[in-house]
Amino acid sequence: MTVLRTRLPFTSAVTVLMLCLGLLTGALWEAANERGWFGQIAYGLPAIVQGSWWSPVTGAFFALEPMIYLPMVGSFALLVGYTEWRLGSRLAALACAVGHAAGVYGAAFLLWVVGGTEWSWAQGNSGDLDVGLSAGALACCAVVTAWLRGPWRLGLRAALISYVVISVVLIGALADLEHLIAVGAALPIGGLLYRRQRRSQVLAP
Repeated sequence: MTVLRTRLPFTSAVTVLMLCLGLLTGALWEAANERGWFGQIAYGLPAIVQGSWWSPVTGAFFALEPMIYLPMVGSFALLVGYTEWRLGSRLAALACAVGHAAGVYGAAFLLWVVGGTEWSWAQGNSGDLDVGLSAGALACCAVVTAWLRGPWRLGLRAALISYVVISVVLIGALADLEHLIAVGAALPIGGLLYRRQRRSQVLAP
């Protein structure tokens, strides 16, 4: 536990917060989207249009259903934890927050643009609400690939891109769109951060 708090303070703190809030609100054993307060904390186009600017923050620490908590918390701890281990707490927290925001607001904007059309997928997702920090976790995974060696970098990026694209095509839920946008934004950002770090190391005396 001491190693986790020392090397992975961001990952540890967010993981504990997710579990504590799930316990305190009862979301660990009763679906959050069936609770009366869900509309006050969840994010999505309806929440943003109604002026709930805080929803991407409040909704980040919950899962839609109890069975989702294990994969959500587990994937967050693995992906963000590895990113924090490799890149440090500041970059990991930044990648997670920016990726989450890009996914949430990017999906809301896209659905706002196409939601008024006759496209049934757009109409359905325009009214949906979501919670969780999975877009931020996937963004961390996308960013940290820039620090991997050639074959590993290409392989993980191919797997990551395939996952988010196939999920949008086959499932097409709001979360899938958020994941696609977050990964699409994080991949070039990771490359820029890596090149900037390399230049700083070369120029350092």
